[in-house]
Amino acid sequence: MCKNQQKKLSEFTQISFIGKVREKDKKGAPSWTSFVWEMMLEPLVNGTPPTAVNANIGSTVERVYPVTEIKEIPSIWNI
Repeated sequence: MCKNQQKKLSEFTQISFIGKVREKDKKGAPSWTSFVWEMMLEPLVNGTPPTAVNANIGSTVERVYPVTEIKEIPSIWNI
């Protein structure tokens, strides 16, 4: 993908990174956004083994949101 295409995609992509975030007041432990929880639960509902969900999240983000940075993926304990 060329730089021009990446720039155009980054203008339309609302998800800049995948990882835990803190609430607005910056207190407490970081947690997963609702978008990531949906990406964890949807494959489980459809019968995907819990050990494969991490790989599914990574490949989905790389294909659907190529300009989104993956800082952290949920562990098997979260799933």
